[in-house]
Parts: sequence; structure tokens; C-alpha cells
Amino acid sequence: MVEMNAWRGIFGTMRELLLDRDDFQRFVQHTLEDQYFAFEQVIIFVRNILTHSIDSNITLEKDSIIGQKAYLTDRKINRVHLDFVYAEYISARS
Repeated sequence: MVEMNAWRGIFGTMRELLLDRDDFQRFVQHTLEDQYFAFEQVIIFVRNILTHSIDSNITLEKDSIIGQKAYLTDRKINRVHLDFVYAEYISARS
């Protein structure tokens, strides 16, 4: 349950940052370029799944997955492949 809550926090925070912080959203858009929309949709989808699960039995409804797939397909995204090498964009702190 602790691990699920940690992921819920990570995805929730990422979604809120993308929604509320223009500077952060621009940074992520610039970094991911054409991968941004798919990334944002994955963040929203997973955040919604985790937010609406109140115990460790996460259940994905078939209609939710079909709806998300249709939404992405309508926008010409047939496959989500995120290619982000952290070290290429964020320098190590010493």
C-alpha cells in the first residue's frame, strides 16, 4: 500500500505541475517534443486510475482502456513510446 501511495503521489504531482506551472509544462514540452502529448495522456490516465483506487486491489475497467486507446488513436497516436534519457537533460548534482 505504501508503494502504491508513493506512485499515486508521483503521478498526482506530475499532473498538477503540468496543469498549474507553465514554466514546468514548457520545459517538459521542449524536452519531450513530439512525445509530450502521449506522455501527458499516460500521466493523466495512470493518475486517474491510482486516485480512484482506495486499496491495493487496482482494477482497470475494460471500457476505460478502450476509451483511452480510442482517444489517442483519434489523435493519430497508435503507439506510446517514450524515449527520455535523464542524464541527457538533467545534469548530476555534486
